[in-house]
Order: sequence, then C-alpha cells, then structure tokens
Amino acid sequence: MEGPDLKSTWQRARPVDREIVPEGSCAFYDALVDQNPAWAERIRLLEGRGETGLFAWFPSPADEALDVAVWDIGDEPSLGFGRWHTHASVWNSDEDPAHAIAELLAAVLNEEIALVVEAGTEWDSIVDLRVEDEVEEALTSPYARGEITIRTFQGELVEPL
Repeated sequence: MEGPDLKSTWQRARPVDREIVPEGSCAFYDALVDQNPAWAERIRLLEGRGETGLFAWFPSPADEALDVAVWDIGDEPSLGFGRWHTHASVWNSDEDPAHAIAELLAAVLNEEIALVVEAGTEWDSIVDLRVEDEVEEALTSPYARGEITIRTFQGELVEPL
C-alpha cells in the first residue's frame, strides 16, 4: 500500500479516541501518542476483512511516494515508508512491538531514516542516517541493479558524506 492507497484507506477509516480503541490495539495507540501526542489526530480505526485495528497515515509534504503509515491490523504493529515496509518482530524483536514501531516512525518523520529507491525494482529499502557509512554502502552496493536515490520523508535527496 502506498501513496493514493494510503490516503483512501485513511479517509475511509473512522476517527478514533482512546475510549473506543479495540482492546488489542491499546498498547499501540498509547505508544504512538506517548512518542508524539500530535499523532493522535492521525490515528484512525480501520475495519474490514473481519479484523479491526488502528491505522495512521503521515503524508509526505514532498511526494506521495514518500508517505508513511503505521497499522496494527492483523498480528502485529507495522510501518510502511514508500514501497518498503516492516513488522515490529522483524524491525526489533527485543523491544515491545508497539514501542519499536512508534520509535521507527519518529526516526522516519525526523529524517533519521531515509528511503533507498532503486530504479527498476519493485520494493524500496531504507538506510539509517545515524549510522556512519550506511549511505555510501547503499549507493555503492554491488547488488544494485539500477540507479539509486536516497530520499527523506521531506523529499530531500541524501548524498554521501
């Protein structure tokens, strides 16, 4: 799910406040709001396919291809950024799942994590801009099959140091 799909999903979901959060989603709601209280206005209740959970969409001010969403529909909290996504158990299996995704969301929105877009591929990847040499490694990877650009949530192009 990306760009226009995220927007339409968010629009069809209904606003939510803490009193009507499903029991299984309370920890995720709390982790998001604890990380940044302003995020509460982005959280929606999404119902469908026999499941109910939370969904929050953060549109990039630069390009819908850089939009970010978090959700806990299904088995665990997850985050999508552009054409990349992860689940809490994959991202950080040692930490509380809800807090792991809330912290990852903060890192993406604060431009500490950037999207690696490789031409001619179906999925993107990410780099942690706080880790020395990670940008250089992504740009010079021998596994790259096409031109690589690295962009932040705000749309900034990241160049090697």
